[in-house]
Amino acid sequence: MFKISSRLKKWLIGIAIAIVVFFAVLLLCISPLAKYFVEKYDDVILGRKIRMSWIYVNPLTGHVYIKNLRVYENHSDSLFFTAKAVSADFSMFKLLYKTYEINSIIVYSPWGRIIQNKRQINFQDIIDHYRRKDRTPNNNPPTHFNILNCVIKDGEFHYDETSIPVTYYIKHVNIESPGKWWDIDSMSYKVSLESGPTSGVINATYSMVFKTLAFRIKATVDSFDLKPLSQYMRVLSNYGNFGGNVISKVEIEGNMHDKLSLKTRGIVTIDRFHFGPSTHEDYASFQHLVLDLDEGDPGGKKYLIDSIMIDRPYFRYERYDNNQDNFSLMFGKAGSRPGVNANPEQFNLILKIAEYLVDLAKNFAQSYYRIDKFTLHKGDLIFNDFSLREKFSVEAMPVVLRADSIDRHHERMQFKLNATTKPYGDITMDMSVDPNDFGYFDVAYNVFKIPVSVFNPYLITYTSFPMDRGTLQFTGNWTVEDSMINATNHLLIMDPRVGRRVMRSDTKWVPMPFLMSLIREPGEAIQYEVPVHGKLAKPVFEFKNVFTTIARNIFVKPFTTPYLFEVKKLENTVDKMLLVKWEMREATLNPVQQKFIGKTAKFLKQHPDFSISVSSQVYTDKEKEHIAFFELKKKYYLTTMPAKHEINAFDSVIIELMSVKDSAVTHYLDKLTADTMLFNVQQKCNYVLGENFITGKLNQLLQERKNAFLAAFNENGIASQVKFTRPEPGIPFNGYSRYKIDYGGNLPPELRKAYTEMDELNNENIRSKYKSKRWLPKVKGIQQINNSGK
Repeated sequence: MFKISSRLKKWLIGIAIAIVVFFAVLLLCISPLAKYFVEKYDDVILGRKIRMSWIYVNPLTGHVYIKNLRVYENHSDSLFFTAKAVSADFSMFKLLYKTYEINSIIVYSPWGRIIQNKRQINFQDIIDHYRRKDRTPNNNPPTHFNILNCVIKDGEFHYDETSIPVTYYIKHVNIESPGKWWDIDSMSYKVSLESGPTSGVINATYSMVFKTLAFRIKATVDSFDLKPLSQYMRVLSNYGNFGGNVISKVEIEGNMHDKLSLKTRGIVTIDRFHFGPSTHEDYASFQHLVLDLDEGDPGGKKYLIDSIMIDRPYFRYERYDNNQDNFSLMFGKAGSRPGVNANPEQFNLILKIAEYLVDLAKNFAQSYYRIDKFTLHKGDLIFNDFSLREKFSVEAMPVVLRADSIDRHHERMQFKLNATTKPYGDITMDMSVDPNDFGYFDVAYNVFKIPVSVFNPYLITYTSFPMDRGTLQFTGNWTVEDSMINATNHLLIMDPRVGRRVMRSDTKWVPMPFLMSLIREPGEAIQYEVPVHGKLAKPVFEFKNVFTTIARNIFVKPFTTPYLFEVKKLENTVDKMLLVKWEMREATLNPVQQKFIGKTAKFLKQHPDFSISVSSQVYTDKEKEHIAFFELKKKYYLTTMPAKHEINAFDSVIIELMSVKDSAVTHYLDKLTADTMLFNVQQKCNYVLGENFITGKLNQLLQERKNAFLAAFNENGIASQVKFTRPEPGIPFNGYSRYKIDYGGNLPPELRKAYTEMDELNNENIRSKYKSKRWLPKVKGIQQINNSGK
């Protein structure tokens, strides 16, 4: 048996001790040395300053642990990247075979910031640093690199675009990946993150083939808020805000070389989307948009959609003075806002999304598509025109649009539209379209029950005459083949009546009573056929029927009108009711109305058992608008006459005839609202006067009207036989505030006769009190004030 000598034992023990001491010293020293060399030669390693609290390195096991890692911006003391800890395990054995392998790497609570200024990005120097390290290929065996089991736990990453500016960050970022082997060209990830400043969670799996840049995503998005995107609006618009929540579950396959190479399936929902000048005011919005996509393949030109549903969409368009509207004020006329046109030096996510949607829309039109169900539910469309002397407003709500079996393989697609217009009216439309050629379609529409008084703001502005009665219906049938039109349009206005002329300095004059005598047909109706022919791009409207009807009316109507008028009067007896109309801002009855009220009071005195109930319907918005205009003009008028504190009847007429859009008044109003974002005269007047003041004036006006109405009954001591009921809501059909008188039974013949006389006299062409010669000096006076600005 071999025996080890004592001398050899001592040597072996010494060597063992030396080895242990060496590795002990190595373990004790290598970590501080590693920290020293990393921080000393950080410019060589990364080109950035690197700092850490401490580092532990075990060369035997290949384990590395870094505590409080910090990487700074280039030539700056600002932080670029931090991590509470980084843990990695290297395969030391494989280093012998020129294979660098990280068995696992875990980054705990990383924090990073990406800063972009147009095309400049804050880590470009790192990319350039490693580009300089590239070497030309040599004949040495290749070095392989594997990184496996990569994990990021609870990270937070910030993005700043300084030129717009935009700030955003994501938090609770967790990423897991089995890693990448040097001989496998793909990598997969499992990602979860939350939106930092707003709500939203994303859970996704992602894989990519690096050689071809093909990728695959399976993602679930929960209540992801779009509000941070509104920061990009700063470049695109003078002001603006939008937001919404995205909920989706989709699967996507694509390739980064081709943006249209994108196969998608799943459900995408956008909730509570809104867009407008501020968080409190919207120009467009919808409650829900749901897209259920069976397959979307722009590259293969195929779109198979199970359903599209839009719930409660809202859109508001407004026109202001100087040919401006709410969108041109926001974005500039015709995209004149500098940021609206894409700046190649500046990245704007909204523009990129918009460009991609445009490309998708073009691709969709050239592809095979199928939509099993399309529904637009409870839409709300509003048009306001503030460019007139008074506001014009019309609203379509609810708007319902439905379509089934939209398929390019079908001969026709069918659409059905129903809408209720406010204050009154309905719209129906049926449309049939060739899905392969939009130059072939059929449309049948019907617009009916529209009061002509709705258009009074236009009629008063351009003719000086309102309409206080009349109902419009507009129907048509269009057949278009190969973009050639063959259409008929039928206009019918029943019982149109011209009201009293409104003489103001901002209205034009057209002799409407005379024109009505020409265009109104026998039977108190306006009825015309307007055929349309030609190409869609250049339609031709035929007005021959209009002129022949006018010529026929001139010669035929005088002989037939009396008989037809009696027939028409009998037809409308029940519908007319007993109404007393109030002119805007007026609280006195005209002589014709006083005569009717007097006869009514006399009848009630003779019949004590009879009583009447009176219900009012106030055109509140229009009454307030007229009050606000008058009070604002009064306020301006008093500033032009410092010695005057109260106005008299003469002043009142001057103020009444004054235009609120006169340049001097507008300048005065703009000075009072200089610090506000108000775009129309109505809003500015309300701001200057205050809503409480205007409401108080309206209540005072309504009380004065009630007193004027009851005066004749009080004089006869029969006020107890008159009962005022609860006011009726809504907008009056004839466009004026009114009293409706109900006798609770059959209308006595003498009162029916008295009302008929009042109705006929009211519709005569009575000269307005403002046309009297005794008011001409006052008109001249206000023109002098407007021209001088004093």
